[in-house]
Amino acid sequence: MARAVINKSFVDWDEFTELKQFQINVAKQTLAEEQAKGSFPEVGYITIVDNKAYKPIERVSPFGKIEYRSFVPLFAIAKDAIQRLLKESPRGRGASANRSGRYLENHIVMVNNTPINSSGRGINYIELEKQLELLQAGGGSPTIRIVNIQPYARKIEKGLSPQAGRGVYNKVFSWLRRKYGNFAFITRQTVAASRIPGLKALVAKNNNWQASNANLYGDPRYPSIRIRPGRGTL
Repeated sequence: MARAVINKSFVDWDEFTELKQFQINVAKQTLAEEQAKGSFPEVGYITIVDNKAYKPIERVSPFGKIEYRSFVPLFAIAKDAIQRLLKESPRGRGASANRSGRYLENHIVMVNNTPINSSGRGINYIELEKQLELLQAGGGSPTIRIVNIQPYARKIEKGLSPQAGRGVYNKVFSWLRRKYGNFAFITRQTVAASRIPGLKALVAKNNNWQASNANLYGDPRYPSIRIRPGRGTL
């Protein structure tokens, strides 16, 4: 009778085959039961076998592990964040209505510190998704940063706008953490223009500021949200 040595113990191949098939059947049944409840997956899922994504469950190793993990695409999280920021952004009223678009137009989206839009232009979601796909296809780990470069953006975070008493980035950050905290690393930061090359050029153009004068006139700082891939993002 054929035998295999596993952990210094002799196991019949027939017994091992039966055990492996039992494990596969349990994994399939568990997935079907969770999906029937409607609670899994939240957006999508990947199969991880022996800590390897997309490995067929039929190739599970002796006494290995089969895991189903829900995930949310990084692009979906970023798009949701941007749209929430736009929704929460204050708008001018009355005499200030002609300036109501300034704050809305200055949400800048960056991928690995490279802006994909500029001040006064809408968010190009197609370009954002393309950049993320290219980075991930090449094995890179993209970081998305959304920042508002309007000069009074920090004052809004301190509750100085009647329309945004809790701020905008502060409020949206809390909302994102509740919704996607188990899928991605999401942080709230105040960033200096001089520290991010791609941002520095945009700020200089939009606000007539020069990085070389930072020591003399101060280094402007802006509210931002940073999103990085986690265990539950693809």
